[in-house]
Order: sequence, then C-alpha cells, then structure tokens
Amino acid sequence: MVRFLTCGLLALVAFACLTAAPASGQQYKLCCSCTSNDNGQPFVAQTAAVALPGMSPCEIACSSNRGTWKRQQWVVETGAVCGTQPLGPAAPRPPTPANLRADVAYSVGHQGARIWVGTSDEMLKGEALRTSLAGVDMNTQAIRSAPIAVLQQAALDGVADCVNERNIDPDFRWVYARGSAQIKNSAQHGDFDGIRATFGYFESHDDQLRNRLYCRNGSEVRRLLNSVAQNPLALDFYGQPLEEPSNRGAARGFFGTPIRGAAFWGICGLAIGLLVGLIAVILTKARDARAG
Repeated sequence: MVRFLTCGLLALVAFACLTAAPASGQQYKLCCSCTSNDNGQPFVAQTAAVALPGMSPCEIACSSNRGTWKRQQWVVETGAVCGTQPLGPAAPRPPTPANLRADVAYSVGHQGARIWVGTSDEMLKGEALRTSLAGVDMNTQAIRSAPIAVLQQAALDGVADCVNERNIDPDFRWVYARGSAQIKNSAQHGDFDGIRATFGYFESHDDQLRNRLYCRNGSEVRRLLNSVAQNPLALDFYGQPLEEPSNRGAARGFFGTPIRGAAFWGICGLAIGLLVGLIAVILTKARDARAG
C-alpha cells in the first residue's frame, strides 16, 4: 500500500511538471526529397528535427525512412501538405513599386539582408544596395531588374513597412536579458550588425521575428539600447527575467496561471520536496506500526 501511494504521488508530480512545460510554438516543417534505398523510388520525408553535428535534418529524415537525401528541401506551414516537389521556377516578377516594396521588406525583415552603413541611419545605395537585397534566398527577379532610383525608394518604403508591422521592443528586452554580454560587446565596437545578429540568434525559434532588427537603422538600435539601460529587465532570485513578451508561450499550472522561467522549476522543486517529506512520514509511521 505504501509503495502504491508513493508511486502514485511521484507520477502526479511528474505529470504536473511535464504538462506545464512551455509549448514550442513551431509553425513550419521541413519537406525533404529522398530516394528509397530499397527500390530507388523517390519519396518525400517531413521533419522538424534538430540536426546532429555535421548532418542536415533532411539527411536524418531520409535515412530514418531507409532513403537517401537528394539535396533538395523546402519549407511549408505545419498543417500544410509537403507535396511531391517544391514549387516550380518562380514566375516572372516585374519590378513594380508594390512588388519591390514587398520584396525589400521580406529580404531585410525575414531573410536578414544587411543594408545599413555602420551605426548610422544611412542606407546602402546603388549597386551595393541591390547586391545586398538580392543576396538572400528568395525570388529576386524584381530586385535585380529594377532601376536603381526605383529600388532605393522601394527600400525606404519596404523597411518602413517592416518596422511598422511589429513592435519588437519587448522582444529586444527579452533578448538583452539573455545576451547582454554579446550586445554590449558589439555596441562598444560599433558593430550594430553584430547586435542584430545576436537578436536573430536568440530569436531563431521564431522565423517571423528573428531578423526584424535588420529593418531598424542606427537610431532605432541606439533607442533600444538606451531603453534597456535605463529600464533593465527585472530578474528573479535565480537571475531569470520576470517578464516575457506577450507573444511567448509560458508554462501553466493546474489552474491555467502562467509560470515563467525559474519560477516554474522552483515550484516543481518545492512540490517534490514536500512529496519526499510526506513519503518519509508515511514510511516512519508504517515502520512504527509494524514495530508495535
């Protein structure tokens, strides 16, 4: 009876901790083109796995299904169907102002094209701007064929759209709390692209957010730095941030109350400690009863 009660209580605590774990929030999956090692037939494997050192997620996905990766992969939303092959060659994309504006916003804010000169608010100009915008993985037909004057105006408009689409102030505070050493080092050396890269590293789990700091010019980066310097993120006893941006998933307790950071594991530790104490009391009483 004592053993049964002990196992039940341990299982209850384990269940509470595991079910309160933060959700991953994953939105995309990787589709991999493979060839069967058994009959040579092509097939598509899908994965969200993290690659092992020196291996692509697609290499793992194909080999796990007795196949060989054909060095072709594409990304779709989690609920979408991979299909048998990626979308065909991009249709001709004329360099209209609307197309260019959208392409610049995607090239910079999603793909991380570098367009700012040093720590200034000055944007690259001429062919240097075109080269940077077209040097990312996307359909760059409009960018490559646009007249420079039209492209430069579209770059200003597209970056403004990227900035206005999402307020990243709380996200920058979240990143700064975790990567302040890297950010301070980059700031001291005047490397604002290094700050942008650090932001992308800590936000790599959010494909729609990770490169948005590349849309911000030097003044915007300095404003963000001053904001966290004047109003640093509050930390708990364990040195973990007490606040989170509203768009982040948080662990939740039995009644749906958010449990954040080290507080979550602290509560789990407290629950386990109380459980151990209860078990000790039960075992002591059981021993005394047998002795009596």
